[in-house]
Amino acid sequence: METIGLIGVGTMGRLMTECMKKAGYTVIAMDNSEASKKFCVDNNVEIVETKAELAQKTKKIICSLPSPKISKIIAKELAEVITAEHIVTDTSTMAPTDVEEIAAIYANSPGTFVEGGILGRPSMVGHWTLVMGGDKAAVEALKPALLTFCAKVVHAGKVTSGSTIKVLNNALFGIMNAGVCEVFVAVENAGVDQKVFYDIVSNSQSATNCGVFKEIGNRIVTNKYDQPNATIDIAVKDTLCGQQIAQSAGMSPTLISTALQAFENTAYLGLGKEDTSALYKYLRQVYPNPSK
Repeated sequence: METIGLIGVGTMGRLMTECMKKAGYTVIAMDNSEASKKFCVDNNVEIVETKAELAQKTKKIICSLPSPKISKIIAKELAEVITAEHIVTDTSTMAPTDVEEIAAIYANSPGTFVEGGILGRPSMVGHWTLVMGGDKAAVEALKPALLTFCAKVVHAGKVTSGSTIKVLNNALFGIMNAGVCEVFVAVENAGVDQKVFYDIVSNSQSATNCGVFKEIGNRIVTNKYDQPNATIDIAVKDTLCGQQIAQSAGMSPTLISTALQAFENTAYLGLGKEDTSALYKYLRQVYPNPSK
């Protein structure tokens, strides 16, 4: 089996590491956090300290990083040490404009850069879809390793195609999340028991009986907003990126912008670290129950 380099051993990076190791790959990692280093030690993952050392040990490198700013810093450092044999992909959530900047950095190096946007929550590892943009041959070369933690690896076209699809998918989730929260406020204000509503819809053949309804609705009826699948703060970031893409396409995106405003207002209440379903708490304040 091949050796794969991984820069960023956070929530997603750890899941990738576990899957690749289970499939027989050797993983060599880089991460500055002590928690990530401990994870690597506990899981017999070699840690290197420099990009040059990583580039010497493997020709295929996956980046899973917390912000576009860090991705750009890593790109500048990697671009100085990779060769024509290297393929680098970044699976971090970024706006297409950020991906363009990173692609431009790698364009000045002999290596090949392809982007990858993951569709799926951490809990769905192994079932993720990875949407990739860039050189198709490079995507195919990475695919066997990527399929250890994804169910599908799809080449969507040029660089930025993957990030565009991922960000707009996240924006769609934001709209759906906001809609479910608002409906549950309306249900209670209309005098219907929320759990009765949830049980009926979630056991029906209605088109609204989908994963978002079940996940967000269940959190509302059980009042469970901790241990988030995704936080309000992340929803603000992702929905803002979606708004920017739509605006750059000549739109005034009413629904995306409305969802973004609701997430921002929820974060302003100090709920940024809670699950995206906590938007319900904000709407509950906006529309108090007239019977209480």
